[in-house]
Amino acid sequence: MCGRGGRRAAVRRLGRRDCGALRRLGAVGLPRRRVEAGRLADRTARGTAGGGLRAAQRLRLLARQPAALVHRLLRRRRGARIAAAEPRGSAGAPGDPGVPRIEAVSVRFLLLRHAEAEGNAAGQTQGRIDHPLTERGRRQAEAAAGAFDHYRPVALYCSPAMRARETAAVAGRALGLEAAVDERLHELDHGDLDGQTIDEIRDRYADFIERWRDEDIADLRFPGGETMREAQARMLAALDEIAARHGDGDGFTEVAVVSHNLALKALLARVIGVPLAAARRFELGLASLTVAERRPGEDGEPTGWSVVTLNDRCHLSGEE
Repeated sequence: MCGRGGRRAAVRRLGRRDCGALRRLGAVGLPRRRVEAGRLADRTARGTAGGGLRAAQRLRLLARQPAALVHRLLRRRRGARIAAAEPRGSAGAPGDPGVPRIEAVSVRFLLLRHAEAEGNAAGQTQGRIDHPLTERGRRQAEAAAGAFDHYRPVALYCSPAMRARETAAVAGRALGLEAAVDERLHELDHGDLDGQTIDEIRDRYADFIERWRDEDIADLRFPGGETMREAQARMLAALDEIAARHGDGDGFTEVAVVSHNLALKALLARVIGVPLAAARRFELGLASLTVAERRPGEDGEPTGWSVVTLNDRCHLSGEE
């Protein structure tokens, strides 16, 4: 059996592990807080001379630190948010804060672009125009359903477009889920450009093409259609609502979404934190899978996003 010195050393290592996590999360931005974080391990060890450090004890000690420090240290553990507990007793009265409350709030979105539709095969732009999948597209959809093998989505959502609904139906059969249609997941409205080939658009809408090449396209409206900023706003609103609906339980809740090229690119520009013009610089192939994780902000901070996988098409093999 280890003596008191050995126990204290073990406790000190546990405390330092928490400090290491704190540093990795970038939560020690002020010099004073760096000192507090640096002393946390020793303070933890001194406060638990009687034996091994349990998680609850460690959290109580952490709760005495500034609330923001505690949040940033623990917010990403197992996909959960740590909210500082209110002190026991009346408001403003001195007291030992309770163990921070753990609330799971994170959602992992499995973002699937629809498989090949007749418009894709014909080289036409597809906004709100409705085309079914081709035979090749149906094979792609079957292959894409296999991309979910390593995930356990609790819900499936899709755009109302036929090509998205047909792709979602195939995925839904594999997942045992029925797709819920959400209008906000539709492709960017191409307006007068719908159904035309690139060559036709160049001939008839040369001014639009020239402006599309500019660095600022966020508010460039497709003739008779929509802007990228508008598409981004509705996509974000849809995913925020879906996250609020399904974001409960421990860890990440996984939700599958079937949508479209420019709609997903507009969303991902926000997720990655780049201007909308940068969305033209990355590829989202037909039936590709992109995985993005959403963590609601705390203390008035904006929602946090991260991209785990972008444009994964490994599941397609010979069906690309």
